[in-house]
Amino acid sequence: MQIGNVLSSQTDLTSAGKRASNAGTAVASLVEATSSTSTTSTSGVAEVMRKYDLTEITPDEFAEMIQKLHENGSLTDEEYSQLVQLRAEMQSDGLAGDEDLNILTYCEQKCAALQQRADAEEKGSAQRAATAKQLATMQECSEWVQKLQLVHESPDSIGLNATA
Repeated sequence: MQIGNVLSSQTDLTSAGKRASNAGTAVASLVEATSSTSTTSTSGVAEVMRKYDLTEITPDEFAEMIQKLHENGSLTDEEYSQLVQLRAEMQSDGLAGDEDLNILTYCEQKCAALQQRADAEEKGSAQRAATAKQLATMQECSEWVQKLQLVHESPDSIGLNATA
C-alpha cells in the first residue's frame, strides 16, 4: 500500500513537470501567433494569466482577460474575435456575466453537444456543414482556453521549455 502511495506521488510530480512543459509550449505557440517580440509577448501572457483561473472565472472576467491579451499583442485580431464569440455563446446560453464557471468544462460540453448535433444531421446537408464549422471554431476556442489555463498554472515556467 505504501509503495503505491510513493509511486502515486511520483506520478503526480511527473504530471506537474509535463504540465509545466506544456505551459512553455503553450506560450511558445501564443508567441508565434503574434507579431510582437517574444520577450514582450511571453511576459505579457504570463502577467495577464497570473490573474485569471479559467476553472473559476466569470464571463465578464473572461471578456476582460481576452481584451487585455489582445491589447498587449498576445492575441491577433482573428484569435480575439474567436474568443469574443465564445463569450457571446456564454451569454446566449443564459450565463450571467457575474456567474462563476469552469470555461474548460464549458468548452468541452459545447464541443460534445455540437458533435452530437452534427452526427444527428443528414450527411451532406447545409445544416451539417454549418454545425461542423461551429464545432471547428469551438474546438479552436477550447484549445486556446486550455493553453491559457496551462500558462495560469505555471506562469514562472514560461520560456524555460518553450521549444518542447
